[in-house]
Amino acid sequence: MLRIVEPSAKLLEFIRILNLPLSSPQLAHAIGFIDSLITLDERRSLARANRLLGKPTDQSALSDFFTYSTWDEQAVRHATQTALIDWMLSERHKHPADMPILLSIDDSLAKKPKTSHHFEPVEWHFDANGGRRYGHGLVFLTLHMEYGHRQAPINWRLYIREKTVRKLNRKKPLKKRLKFKTKLTLAIEALEEVAPLLPDSVPVFVMSDSWYSADKHIRYCLKNHWDLICALKSNRLFNGKRLSHLARYSRNKSFYPVWIGSAANSTKYLVRARTGYLGSINHKVRVIASKRHNRDKRPEHFLCTKSRLGTKKVLNRYSRRWADEIDHLYLKTRLGLEDFRIRSVEGITKYLALTFLSLAYLYWRQGNMPSPNEKKLSEVISEHRAEHERKLLEHFGQEVLRLQSVDDALRALFPEIV
Repeated sequence: MLRIVEPSAKLLEFIRILNLPLSSPQLAHAIGFIDSLITLDERRSLARANRLLGKPTDQSALSDFFTYSTWDEQAVRHATQTALIDWMLSERHKHPADMPILLSIDDSLAKKPKTSHHFEPVEWHFDANGGRRYGHGLVFLTLHMEYGHRQAPINWRLYIREKTVRKLNRKKPLKKRLKFKTKLTLAIEALEEVAPLLPDSVPVFVMSDSWYSADKHIRYCLKNHWDLICALKSNRLFNGKRLSHLARYSRNKSFYPVWIGSAANSTKYLVRARTGYLGSINHKVRVIASKRHNRDKRPEHFLCTKSRLGTKKVLNRYSRRWADEIDHLYLKTRLGLEDFRIRSVEGITKYLALTFLSLAYLYWRQGNMPSPNEKKLSEVISEHRAEHERKLLEHFGQEVLRLQSVDDALRALFPEIV
């Protein structure tokens, strides 16, 4: 069994850079919890995270840190994204002037058992990734930023259904009532929060799926002089006609092959690009139809508000949305986002804030490596755990020398199993 005898030096350096608005006791709880989330290799819980610490605190103290402590998760989020954006843009002089900032927006469902009835924001949600059926859990939205070889999640939001908001507000005082916000509203709020932190001289591309391709989102990006690359549903109007109608009467000879590269290989797509106007958007855009093969009757459609950008560049940049999927995978399977046991919305929101902070730390550590593209996040986690294993062995040896007894040293470090 592993023990954290002292906090990770790299984690302490990362927390110092963030300058979080937390008191000393709150900061100690946050550091211990983040360290435990990354080090644990089993189902996460507050009890297991607390037991992993060499000097565990009282179990109720860690629970109260999420449920009753007065720290503000919004202030923590703002401090985190400010520091992360400064870190990613600190090497601007090493990149070309036209190197763009890539912002990816997506949401995901953190599943909970059907018998979980006491977690306030947990409800049934439509899950497009689960075979287009409903799943039980909570939905969260992420904003991932990439610039050069550095990247990290810089913003996050918790989505609560309107029906659930009304139910929860019946028991809350007037000043603490929740306000329902759609996923699109949450996405625009996340972009509004980071917009003042991005330099005007650097081009910005926002990527999203068809869920966030509404006119309101497109107009917001154009207003900020950003470009949007997103998927489109086939019922959208382009130059006055539905995309499905245009696809039905398109000839195969109007499509040409394009190879889109991935981490392992390249995939061939048949594409056709047109320039025109989408719906009521008074801005010339580029719409790309993409087929897997000539007999594909349902091509995918993609929008780029920068009409002069090449088709291959558009699709390559859209493929960078895969970073959101990686974030969701690590959050739910390696950092315990689905393992929370806190019931209140306020406590769960704080739990999410520290879970995202853990993922941001992994990206920060990966980006500061000599060859960041050669190591995956899983290898960063392994290095973090190996450091604690080495420190534990050193500490155990020192305790044996001090106590002159192996049994006494074991009893001091692992009282529950000796």
